[in-house]
Order: sequence, then C-alpha cells, then structure tokens
Amino acid sequence: MHLPKLPDRASGTIRLPRFTLRRVRYSADTRWSRLDRGVGTLEIVVQGTTELRVGRRCYVLREGASFYAPPRAKWSLAPHDEVEVLSIETAEAVAREVMVEETARAWTLNLIREARDRGAGWPLILEGLILQGLGWFSRLDALGPRPKWLEQVVTLARKQQSLGAIARIVRHHPSHVAREFRRHQGVSVGEFARRCRLELAAGALASKRHSIAEVAFEAGFCDQSHFTRSFRRVFGVTPAAYRRANSRAS
Repeated sequence: MHLPKLPDRASGTIRLPRFTLRRVRYSADTRWSRLDRGVGTLEIVVQGTTELRVGRRCYVLREGASFYAPPRAKWSLAPHDEVEVLSIETAEAVAREVMVEETARAWTLNLIREARDRGAGWPLILEGLILQGLGWFSRLDALGPRPKWLEQVVTLARKQQSLGAIARIVRHHPSHVAREFRRHQGVSVGEFARRCRLELAAGALASKRHSIAEVAFEAGFCDQSHFTRSFRRVFGVTPAAYRRANSRAS
C-alpha cells in the first residue's frame, strides 16, 4: 500500500488521500468567523482555551475538545488565550448541523499525538482516527438533542461525583442517568470520570514535575501497573512513552 511522503513540518499542513489537516494558531485578541462553502471540517483543539459560538449557543473548548461543521455552517471562535487548532477538511457529510464534543476523547488525544510525532504507519493511523471521529459525530447527530440536565451530569462526573450522588442532584433515577449518559457520551459515568483523571495525569506527565508513581497516585490509582494499563488503553502508549514523546516535542 502506498503511503504519502512525510510533509514539511514547517508548513503546518498534512495531506492524506482523503483528508487535509492544517495546524492553525489564533491569538487571544482574534475573533474569527467562517462560512464553509464546499467542504465540512473537523476541528480539534490542540492547546489553549476558546469559546465556540454557533448561533446563540456558546461552548468552552479546551485541549482535546472537538466539533464538526458541515458545509455552509456558520460558527466563530473567540480564544481566551493563544489557541492552536487542528483543522481537518473532509468531504464526508456526517451531520446536518454543527456538532460539539466539549470533552477530550481518546481518538482526539491520539490524533493530536500521531499528527505531532508521526511514527511508523502514521498516515494510516491518522485516517483511522479521523474516520472514528466522524463516525462519533454521525452517531451524535442521529441521537438527536441531548437532555439539558445531561450537561450538569458531565460537570459532576468530571468532579468525580458518584452516580448515586449525581442522580440525587439532577433528580433522576440512577438507571435513567446511567442509560442517557452512556447513550450520549458513549461510555459509563465511571469510565468517563476515570478518563478525566487520566487527562489530568497526561498533563502532569508532560510537565515532568513529578514521577510517574506520584502522577498515578494523584490521579487516584493506588497501583502503578493499573494506572499504566488504563493510560495505555486511552492514549495508546504507556505513561513513560507519553512523557518521552512530549519531551521530544518540547
């Protein structure tokens, strides 16, 4: 199978057989709007924090968050600080309106890493991750509107609240909360909370201020081997390999 040549890293553009990826940076004083005319785009926040505005709706996106915008969709970004976005052009029409995922997911984090490190077989891996993301947004579109109370559940799960506590706060039966959460988020409340801890652990590993054992403990893992298995399942690499990759990138 033919693989495309490695792109010029300085150009910020990666061309794959089915997709074009561009790394775009925006400063904090940027207010950028776009009207897509021919292709849809899959946008992933690589670093920084930005507001995404779609009509009257406003979302806060951080590293690993993503959204899909179909052709001719109107949306704008208002960065809080310097923001880097991975913008992927695609002819795949997977949703009828702008679909937003405010939570970092394994496919976005792995896509960011593969686009940066470009290890063996990276073009095929990138295409697979992009297709996984498009499939996820297609599923979100098919599910229809999210229950309004589900956003509060997401916030509480990020804060490591238990399912029982969350159900009492949002005043729904735990089984109903669990079912709707899995339906719209794709994972259980417990798995989502664990991934949030792993996201924080990834940031701590990149900072190199603490040992891997200390990072594991702070993330709520008493057993470092359990932490390593969980981390690898989400990020595709061990904590040690993740730290080394970030050391090379910096």
